[in-house]
Amino acid sequence: MMTDSGTQSFGLTKYWIILKNSAQSNLVYRFDVISGLVAEGLNLVIFSFLWLSIYRQGNQIGSYSLGGLIFYFILTRFFALIIAYTDISRTVSDEIYEGKIVNYMLKPLSYFGRMISINIGRVAVRLLMFFPLIAVAAYFLRSNFHLTINSTFFLILIAIAGSLINFLFFYLMGLFAFFLDGTAGISYLGWLAMTFFSGRMVPLDILPRSLGRVLDYLPFKFVSYVPAQIILGKFNQVELLANLALSLAWLAALWLLARALYNAGLKRYESYGI
Repeated sequence: MMTDSGTQSFGLTKYWIILKNSAQSNLVYRFDVISGLVAEGLNLVIFSFLWLSIYRQGNQIGSYSLGGLIFYFILTRFFALIIAYTDISRTVSDEIYEGKIVNYMLKPLSYFGRMISINIGRVAVRLLMFFPLIAVAAYFLRSNFHLTINSTFFLILIAIAGSLINFLFFYLMGLFAFFLDGTAGISYLGWLAMTFFSGRMVPLDILPRSLGRVLDYLPFKFVSYVPAQIILGKFNQVELLANLALSLAWLAALWLLARALYNAGLKRYESYGI
């Protein structure tokens, strides 16, 4: 008879295999990743020249110098490339529409665990692939790099929370397939919200104060904006603690919502005799 520890070990092994397969499948498409790296490099160069032309009319936008703003956008783009995986919503919705999700109702395998394992494998590969880009940018703009041992600790925790928040957000978008005939529209709206409200388009602290106050309590900022601000040294100890606490609260809320939506969706699925 298998002991509880043996059962837990076997369960973790299943998800490790899924994670490893996800990483290997991403490595198969090395050309796509390399071409994406080149494209992102060109995109950053073009974007830098754009902001350079804007700065010719002055030397400061909000609290950002030219180098600081360019580095901010490099950082947020880096976090977007690594963390902001949106295909999870399409994968989940497709498996619901095609009935593949039934397979996981009949197997001793958590559907959520499978999807998050796939996501972690993908994030690990992209982190390795795109790290050279941020390393080169950090070297040339190192005067804007303000990390301490303490802030690095918070950066790691909040970046992990941001990655999981992004995963749960788009996982939720996919779960709406249980209740809607099509999720393309809601997924696109989710992508727009994540793109703008995460600070990828414009730093959140230079937006109108009334809008900034609202966004400060939403989960999107932890995907790109907050990690970038930590690296730039914008937060004190109290703000670091407050952001970590809020990110964990949102993480718990989104997980509970995803669990409730998944269970409700399965009941609806089963009511149709599928």
